[in-house]
Amino acid sequence: YMSSPCHIELILSEKEEPVKKE
Repeated sequence: YMSSPCHIELILSEKEEPVKKE
């Protein structure tokens, strides 16, 4: 979980733009 940079990027993206899941 914390060792997954992809997961962290997803969380950051969601916090910056929750509608970035298009």
